[in-house]
Amino acid sequence: RVVRAENSSSYGSFTASLIRSRGSIAFVAFAGTVLIGTFLHDQPPVSDAAMFAYGGEAILHGHRLYADVWDNKLPGIYLVDALLAMLFGHAYVLWTLAACAVSGVSAYLLYRLLRALDVSHALLTSWLLLVVLCVTTKRVASTEDFAIPFLIAAALTAVNKRPAPAGLLVGIACLFWIPSALMLAPIGLLLQ
Repeated sequence: RVVRAENSSSYGSFTASLIRSRGSIAFVAFAGTVLIGTFLHDQPPVSDAAMFAYGGEAILHGHRLYADVWDNKLPGIYLVDALLAMLFGHAYVLWTLAACAVSGVSAYLLYRLLRALDVSHALLTSWLLLVVLCVTTKRVASTEDFAIPFLIAAALTAVNKRPAPAGLLVGIACLFWIPSALMLAPIGLLLQ
């Protein structure tokens, strides 16, 4: 029938234009990676992540970090886990989804940074970072996962010649992971 052919033809051209759209393909690849990483690692926290979750929940119950709850990690991860516990309770799949979403933000910021530096294959490189963070190494929450977006944002800010926000972002990253301070040297180079 003619009507059906027109509908399938217009549907086909819409689909073809959607597939040709680099942004749509990137969105599907990035969103798919986040979802795969989330459900691939759907399990309660173990090891360090379990301690972070315990510390976060203890904070919600009025305990003081480093006085009532002790670990040698920095406070940023405990505050994030307190927020995750408040929002999602014990639904750890949602904790993992949130951690994968933070990794998605890291990948997006890396894409923006590489574009600002005019690096070829910026999209592929940022997607590979997301694969590494979400699929190959994802845990419920790790300190590095939450430091990375601040470090990449600091580098992006430095590329735009804004030293004060870059330093502040590195300082925030240090609330999660002390080696973040090592980023001050390359950020200083970007500011020149």
